[in-house]
Amino acid sequence: MKKGFHTLSIKESLKALDASQYGLFENEAKERLKKHGKNKISFIRENVISIFFRQFSKPLFFILTLLVAYQIFLENLTEAIFVAILGLIYGLYSFFFEVIYRRNQKKIENFTEPLITVIRDGKSRKVPISEITVGDVIHFKKGDYIPADVRLIQSKNLIVDERIITGETIPVEKEADVVLDKKTPLEERKNLVFTGSYIFEGEGKGVVYSIGKKTEFYKLYKGEKNFYEKSKLKRNIKIFSIIWFFVILALLASYIAYTRFYGDIYKDFPKVVNFSFSTTIIGVLDAILIMALFSLTVGIIYISRKHILIKNPVSAEKLPSVEYMVIDKEGVITEDKYEVKGYKGSNLYLLMLTSALCNKASDIEGNPIERATVNWLTDKKFNWKLARNKYKKVSEFKDEKLGIEVSVHQLKDRYFSFVKGSFDGLWLLSKNKSEEFISWYEELSSQGLKVVAYGFGESEKIPESVKELRIELLGFIGFINEIKEDVVEYIKELRKAGIKIILITEDDIKSAIAFGKEIGIYQKDDLTITALKMKNYSEEELFNILKRATIVAEAKARDKFEVVKILKWNKKKVLTTGKDINDVSTLRVADVGVVDTTNYEALKDVAGVLIEDLKLSKLSLLLKTAQFIRKKVKNIVSFISTTTIYGTMVIGTPFFLNIPLPLNPIQILWLKLFSVILPSRTIPLGKYEKENLEKPKKRIVFTFSHILDILNTLIVAYGLNLVLFLYIYKIASYKEASSTLFLSMSLTNMVLAIMYASPMPVLKNPIRYILSNLYIYPIALVNIVSLLVAFYVLSPILGIEKINIDNAIYVSAPPILTFLIAEISKWIDSIGTKTN
Repeated sequence: MKKGFHTLSIKESLKALDASQYGLFENEAKERLKKHGKNKISFIRENVISIFFRQFSKPLFFILTLLVAYQIFLENLTEAIFVAILGLIYGLYSFFFEVIYRRNQKKIENFTEPLITVIRDGKSRKVPISEITVGDVIHFKKGDYIPADVRLIQSKNLIVDERIITGETIPVEKEADVVLDKKTPLEERKNLVFTGSYIFEGEGKGVVYSIGKKTEFYKLYKGEKNFYEKSKLKRNIKIFSIIWFFVILALLASYIAYTRFYGDIYKDFPKVVNFSFSTTIIGVLDAILIMALFSLTVGIIYISRKHILIKNPVSAEKLPSVEYMVIDKEGVITEDKYEVKGYKGSNLYLLMLTSALCNKASDIEGNPIERATVNWLTDKKFNWKLARNKYKKVSEFKDEKLGIEVSVHQLKDRYFSFVKGSFDGLWLLSKNKSEEFISWYEELSSQGLKVVAYGFGESEKIPESVKELRIELLGFIGFINEIKEDVVEYIKELRKAGIKIILITEDDIKSAIAFGKEIGIYQKDDLTITALKMKNYSEEELFNILKRATIVAEAKARDKFEVVKILKWNKKKVLTTGKDINDVSTLRVADVGVVDTTNYEALKDVAGVLIEDLKLSKLSLLLKTAQFIRKKVKNIVSFISTTTIYGTMVIGTPFFLNIPLPLNPIQILWLKLFSVILPSRTIPLGKYEKENLEKPKKRIVFTFSHILDILNTLIVAYGLNLVLFLYIYKIASYKEASSTLFLSMSLTNMVLAIMYASPMPVLKNPIRYILSNLYIYPIALVNIVSLLVAFYVLSPILGIEKINIDNAIYVSAPPILTFLIAEISKWIDSIGTKTN
């Protein structure tokens, strides 16, 4: 059995991989990439050749093959060649658009791919994780995503969350220097880190020994169909296609039964064959799915120009259904930069000393609160650097329950504990409780400031926990951070649209309420709750509170996770933001996770959306664009399904009236290609208009109103075209009626394509409507040219003739009235949006 890398020492591991702790040379890395391939795990990946041949393996081409054979059997060689050419054109056109769709997908993957630091040519540089290869030395730190299976060669306080591989819910400590037995279980291999895990704390270096499909991640999940979330859009369209398939079968069965019991089976058999080919050609719905997904990717690429990156189509289709936004105060509502705005204390010197020593920030580095404290001390002429040199730091610890941090320092033979954190936590530990402290705290909190309490204690030995502390409460420092632009305006907009905002903040409840009132997120009848009080309620009770709550105060990352989890358990669609490494689990649970592009790579990996300069205005733009993308997807589904269903109904109905079928398969194939397939490719294109936010939609397609719109339009198109055919058939001839219907259906389909090219009503602003999608009009011109060719060049093959001028006026009725019905539906939808 081949030895695992956990059984090898650092030196042996590097030797086995022909690598060095100083990394690979760039040329060597390129050669290894060629040898081992890209570091990608792709469960389904197609190349251009397989996509090409797949176009010609679809059911449609099996049907077309039968149709060609049928025409040859009837000795119609010209018609057979013509059908073959049309089928080839359709296949090439479908191939072209699927390649574009795949390239769009790849483009989305490329601009959202996580980066990792590697050592190449002896220097550190960031590269996309797909460019990692065997033998690369990776340097990772807190928040980094692990892109490959790695043997550690250095570690410093390294803690890794690898629950996705081992199932362990608690991050585990890793050590580079250990060598383990070959029987050591995966979860106990302390000298290895695995693909899919992330650095929770500390830093380290390691050499890559497995990438892509050779990683433990791939071994675990290669057969797991449910690992990647499935698209509900795909599911809904597939369900619709299956239903339509059985409808076609039922129609065919009813035709055969009708022929058997009420007709002459020998006389009517050609009709049944003709109908079978015709309805199957027009009833093929494979285009709906690829075009719906194409619409999503086009929308994703459009919004990327606004520095908003939606990582995958599943996130794009979920966004319009978001009902709750669970967002962080810092980094979303306010700038991630603080300033000291007020302070109160019984001993100003000790307050400053404590704030300087219970603080890891420098002039240029540190978390925003600690850097603001350092700036304040500098302004007050307090020499915090000298204080840190004088008092030697010997220990530090936190107590999450009390919400405090303790920094222990030594001066001569005495130990001093400098404490900061929540007022409640320090109050419990203090021996100098006074009403004055409560008054100071309330004064600062009422101003909407983030208030941090400070305390000081002295002992003869190093304290190891809060149980050994007895401190004196010194006072408070109040911090303020600037509210981002237009926050109040966008909060109003989101509330008006029925999207519930829950603000998560570490601030105490009084400061949080004062701040919430200032920005309008907290209004009359709204509730607030602290993280501590959340534990007092059952899940059902907590959900009822969250339905009315707008602020969760004194909250950490784990409390945000609980909020999102409760909402998800109650089937609510949730968008959440992330800023802390502990938010990884929360982002995974939420329907849509959003983080800033400057955040930890681990957060960016699990988030569905990355935003440059994350703020409420960008979240509003994200939701608006997603809703517009939904409308584009809805329109393409409406167009293809409407033209498919009404076309089948028009063709099939005359059979039961004991008259010839109105169109033959060749005519239907021509109509499908030039008036359905060609224009359908342009509907997802065009401008993305800025519209008002709408109420969340549970489904991206086939909502009740969507189905109603489809039914209204197709019934009108069906009824008018069928009446037209029957009328011309009655007053003229079959061929005249067939030719008139051919023209009418082509124009009706084109009118529908133009109507579905943009979600806005045409008559609301005709010029703006025309400019909203200029791609459709060249296709409309192609359709007109195809009609001229059909009537004046290929009429013998297609079986049509020039239309009598006296009957030509009737052709305009179906497209015009269909336009009016579609326009009315748009106005109803538009008025409904405004009402919301």
